[in-house]
Amino acid sequence: MTSTTDLIKTDSRGRITVSRAHREALLEAFDQSTMSAQAFAQNHGVKYTTFANWLQRRRRAAEPPEAQAPRLTLAELTLAPETPARPLALVLPGGLRVELHDRAQLPLLTALLETLNPAESC
Repeated sequence: MTSTTDLIKTDSRGRITVSRAHREALLEAFDQSTMSAQAFAQNHGVKYTTFANWLQRRRRAAEPPEAQAPRLTLAELTLAPETPARPLALVLPGGLRVELHDRAQLPLLTALLETLNPAESC
C-alpha cells in the first residue's frame, strides 16, 4: 500500500509541488474552460495566487522579446542657468547611468535617448 506521503510531493518548506506536465495540463484545461481563474484554481486544489503566477509566467514566455523590454519615456529637462557643482545623473531602465557634467552635453544625451527609443522621438 502506498502512503499519502508518497503521492504528494512537497518542497523543503512543506509546500505541495506540482510537476511541469501536470501544471501544463491544468493550464490547458483552464484555456478550454469558461471558469474564472479563481474558480478554476479553487476547483482544482491550487491556491489562486500560485495559479495566477503560472498564467503570468506563461503569458510572458509567449511574448516577443521586444514586448518584454522596458520602454523609455522621454521627459523635458531644463537646467538652471549656472552649471550645478555635481553632475546631473540619469539612470535608464536596465541600469544604464548617464552623467551630464556640462550643458554642452545635452545634445549628446538627446541623440542617445532618440537612438535607444526611436518611436518616442519628436
